[in-house]
Amino acid sequence: MEKDGLSEGKYKLKYKHEEVSMEKKESKINLGKISERAILIAEDNRQNQRVIQILINQKYPLLELFFVSNGKELLEEMDQQEYDLILLDIGMPVMDGYQAVRKIRENGSDIPVVALTANAMGEDEQKCLEAGCDGYISKPIDVKKLHSVIDRYLA
Repeated sequence: MEKDGLSEGKYKLKYKHEEVSMEKKESKINLGKISERAILIAEDNRQNQRVIQILINQKYPLLELFFVSNGKELLEEMDQQEYDLILLDIGMPVMDGYQAVRKIRENGSDIPVVALTANAMGEDEQKCLEAGCDGYISKPIDVKKLHSVIDRYLA
């Protein structure tokens, strides 16, 4: 059976400038409306992008994941398509996560934005929340916390 040009058992991992198709594992989880959702992930490190993709698809193989490498690309992508959740690395080139989330809020968007950062001190979390983030996940990423965030904002 085909849906959106893809056969069952495959999904598309979309990057700003490339598209990679990969096999997905069967899931017995009832995803309900989560399967129709899209997450925009701003992360400049390609290896971290792959790790995030693997962690999310362990539980949510039908979510659409879109990756950009900096805050400027994030804002441009948000002008092109609607997303249900943003996972935002804080330390990125061109435009960092703090600048990006401030711009998102200045533009009037209330999309949930969750910071992903290697800065794991208590004041770092507070700084992310004050900048406009709705949540915070430190790196290395705790998979249970990541899944909990997705459940909270997309279920």
